[in-house]
Amino acid sequence: MYQFLLKKPMRILILYLFIVNFFLSINLPAQDYNFDYWGVEDGLSQSVINCIFQDSEGFIWIGTQTGLNQFNGYSFNVFLNNPNDTNTISGNWVYDIIEDPDGFIWVATKQGVSKLNKKTGRFYQLDHRKNAINHVPNRVVYGLEIDEEGDIVLNAAPNVFIYKHSSGTFQQIHFENAVDDAITDQQIPLMRDKSGRVWVGTKNGLYIYKDKKITPYRYNERGSIGQVTTLFQDHNSRIWIGTRSGLFVYDKVNNTFNTLEEFRNTIVRSVLEDSQRKIWIGTERGLYKAIPNTINNQVHLRNFSKVDNLSHEIIYDLLIDRSKNLWIGTLQGLNKTNLKPNKFQTYRKSLNPNSIDLLDNVVASIYKYNDSIIWIGSWGKGLSVLNRKTNKVTYYTSSQNGNRHIINDFVHVIFRDHLGYYWLGTRNGLVVYDEKQSRFVRPNAIIALQNMLDLKDHRIFKIIQDNLHRYWFATQKGVYCVDYVTGRTEHYAVENEKESTRLTNNLVYDIIQDDDGLFWIATSNGLNLLDKKRDKVKQFVFEPNNNKTIGDNFIVSLCQVDPRYVWLGTASGLFRYDKSKAVFKYFQSEYDIPAKLIYEIVADKNHNLWLATQDGLIFYNPIDEKARTYTVEEGLQGTEFNLNAQHVAADGEMFFGGMNGFNSFYIDSLYVNKYIPPVVISNFTKRNDNQLYHMNVYSDEVFLEYNDYEISIEFAALEYTNPLQNEYAYKMEGLTNDWVEIGNRRYVNFSNLSPGNYTFNLIGSNNDGIWNKKGRKITINVTPPWYKTTFAYVSYLIFIITAIFVFIKGRERKLIHDRKVLEEKVKERTREIEKQKQIVEKSHKEITSSINYASRIQKAMMPHKEQLDSIFEDYCLFYRPRDLVSGDFYWVRKINQYVVFAVGDCTGHGVPGAMVSMLAISAINEIIRRQDVLSSAQVLNYLRDEIKTSLRQDNYKAESKDGLEIAFCIYDTEKNILDYAGAQSPLWILKYNKAKPYIEEIKGTPNPISIYIKEIPFRTIQIEPEHGDQFFVFSDGFIDQFHAETGEKYKKKRLKQLLINNYCSSLSTYNDLLEYELKNWKGDSDQIDDILVMGISVDNL
Repeated sequence: MYQFLLKKPMRILILYLFIVNFFLSINLPAQDYNFDYWGVEDGLSQSVINCIFQDSEGFIWIGTQTGLNQFNGYSFNVFLNNPNDTNTISGNWVYDIIEDPDGFIWVATKQGVSKLNKKTGRFYQLDHRKNAINHVPNRVVYGLEIDEEGDIVLNAAPNVFIYKHSSGTFQQIHFENAVDDAITDQQIPLMRDKSGRVWVGTKNGLYIYKDKKITPYRYNERGSIGQVTTLFQDHNSRIWIGTRSGLFVYDKVNNTFNTLEEFRNTIVRSVLEDSQRKIWIGTERGLYKAIPNTINNQVHLRNFSKVDNLSHEIIYDLLIDRSKNLWIGTLQGLNKTNLKPNKFQTYRKSLNPNSIDLLDNVVASIYKYNDSIIWIGSWGKGLSVLNRKTNKVTYYTSSQNGNRHIINDFVHVIFRDHLGYYWLGTRNGLVVYDEKQSRFVRPNAIIALQNMLDLKDHRIFKIIQDNLHRYWFATQKGVYCVDYVTGRTEHYAVENEKESTRLTNNLVYDIIQDDDGLFWIATSNGLNLLDKKRDKVKQFVFEPNNNKTIGDNFIVSLCQVDPRYVWLGTASGLFRYDKSKAVFKYFQSEYDIPAKLIYEIVADKNHNLWLATQDGLIFYNPIDEKARTYTVEEGLQGTEFNLNAQHVAADGEMFFGGMNGFNSFYIDSLYVNKYIPPVVISNFTKRNDNQLYHMNVYSDEVFLEYNDYEISIEFAALEYTNPLQNEYAYKMEGLTNDWVEIGNRRYVNFSNLSPGNYTFNLIGSNNDGIWNKKGRKITINVTPPWYKTTFAYVSYLIFIITAIFVFIKGRERKLIHDRKVLEEKVKERTREIEKQKQIVEKSHKEITSSINYASRIQKAMMPHKEQLDSIFEDYCLFYRPRDLVSGDFYWVRKINQYVVFAVGDCTGHGVPGAMVSMLAISAINEIIRRQDVLSSAQVLNYLRDEIKTSLRQDNYKAESKDGLEIAFCIYDTEKNILDYAGAQSPLWILKYNKAKPYIEEIKGTPNPISIYIKEIPFRTIQIEPEHGDQFFVFSDGFIDQFHAETGEKYKKKRLKQLLINNYCSSLSTYNDLLEYELKNWKGDSDQIDDILVMGISVDNL
């Protein structure tokens, strides 16, 4: 009676715990497994995976129908049979793989068994049929196992062979009626249980090998269970027996043998148990997982489900490696998934019946309402409200009526204000949740402000409140600010009437308030800093050739962690603005941050940054400048995230949404893979005389010759969760004592190592930065050539000393003689040099005097300042000859109501250019004097004739092709008509239209003023100037000037932008601007050509 009273409460407690555990488990979001896949295209020798094994080093071995494969996480090393080489594998059809206590790999094939020495790469083909007593129909070995004594057991049905290590011979054990002679394509297993018995599978049931005897296994006189395909013993010592007709479980403790109905008439190929006590079952109709429960001494499967997304549903073998990765061998390649806890909780809608039934997996916004309720805004499907305790979802869409209605299905922003109101920002403005009516309404229906905006027809990108509780709304039409106290509304946009409050662009993606109370506004075309107290906006945009400016104007996200800096996410990656230095810093690939779009930048409680990008989720520590990219394999919803789809809850829980659901996590609870990976050398090669030689990767010491001019070392950290994120560092003692971190790169090359002794040290980490600090070490000895030995160096020294002594004595005698001869020659040469110096100085003085005189003549021929001032009330004249005289000239004259001006650029510079320029000026003066000139084109046509005649340019092949390029303008002050013609020289008109200056370029005729291969008449273009127009003509000296450091030309584009950016109504200010720009551009380098820029305005003529 006392025992009964104890048992009943215990049964009730167990039943209660079972029910609680069941309901807790079904309310968790379903786990979706992400599988990596390898096939023939990745280097696998063949697609059908018969068996998988992990050796003591950590390598994964894969047996296929055509070859044995060794895998290090990156590449496959394939072993195939060569009929002409007995040191290769016995056969290519591999059934089973094991490793003996001495580290040899044993391989069972259709052509027998082989033993691989990994250190030499050599196979030993062993003939188990040799000295067999009973008939052995073929060489097939279906399975392998190691018995209690460490000997190898071979399943070669209808025989078992025992390989005795002590004698190196096989012992045959024959059993009757076990199997027919027909060869099967798949493994027939062996398994040693915890008591030391070896279970032997056959085509006709089970046998047990123990104490050198083999006996058939039967349970309660049960008949044969047919062909056994897999055997496994779980942590409760239950034996799982897979057959061609189903799955059976033998429980020795409870003395039961039961059939699992879920797999009746199913071919079961593999069974495994993971660290969470889940059973994984591979069959020819898919992969399944379940939790076994024993009820009334019978095993039942709880949480039974099929795992999808494999490369093929026919499963032949399973393996769980030491880092808790599940490997699946299928009919069509190798699959792998991570069984460790996910770092991130994933929420998405999927085919899994326990998944979260969101409106859509494309997440646009997230907000944690409380511990249970999560609001999820979608991209065009509405709002989902998830109850995490029940997994139930409530929907709000524009198509619903009543309390479930919202104005628009694009829910881009979810925001809670200081009053506790919840706002939605959509593509049709704003709504606020009215908790009393349990529905969404326009803001003015609930916020007690007279001018409260609803922003209809606006797309809302961001909502914030500043330290004064003012509302700020970022939209595609600029930024709106609503004062909660006064109701005053302000709008900041490109078209603001007040220039100091204009933004660089109206498409505003983000806005934040920094610790100084200033507002940073991110747009699609630049960054803006708003000082609300001064009502002034400072603009930041990309400037070419200025690496202190922001490198990309397309800015979508902002964040401030440290008061000194503002972080920016752009289409090109991550930038940081230093407020004290006014400098932008670009974080490129050396910081492991991709140069791709960064949707969101979020700071956690430890002041680290989380970057939601189009290429994963990146953790970045600004202190040590280390970045870590998380991937889909670690539980992310997908590779790409979304704009504004982030939220940090008050309790620190972080949310990020993307194109396939959303993730949540606490930074203190992120799972860390603590498995320390073995580090191995996978390949060691040297080059000598253009030949490649492979070294033994298992050697701790290698010897190289002096002419081995290049060595290459490849390596791998054998941790397979995400091998591409495993990292490496090395140190080559003898070259350096410093560790070199090489990130994910898994090879190093060394060239032309000097003779000597070196030690190569290698360490590696897993995907979570857990390092194997013991690593791998190799001593490398480079032997010197004979002529660099100690004996050779001693011989060299003796020879050199003797040669030096003889040389010195001979030189002493010769120097005494040569000194006397030299002294005489020096005296004579000095007299000649002094004479030549006097001649040169006289010539230089005469030439300089002539050039100075020519310069005065040239200046006299061009208009002087008083003449220009009398004609133009305001003008720009930037004239910088390269030498004393110039090939550039300007010409100005007022004739009646006409004002004529021109700028010419003659061939060459210095004296030659000056001569052509004076010839051109004289010709123009003569043309204007003696011709009734009506148009600028006529002047240029006459001028070309004059130049050709003066320079005797009779045909294009003539020796002289000197001439000039010129822009010639005649302005009629009465008719307000400007007549322009150009010879390869344009006219620029700087206009100011709608508060935005721009330049209109009028190109001249593509002929110079000289002989030309295809001469055409010059054409006249007439222009009617508008008020405020500024006309610029110039030579090519400014635009052809080289940069002091890069050697790049200035070019027309920069000159245009300079004039546009510095537009001023006063033309005279351009002189200082051009002087400053030229000085900064050319620095201390030489001016390469004459420079002339002339600008005039006709407003006051």
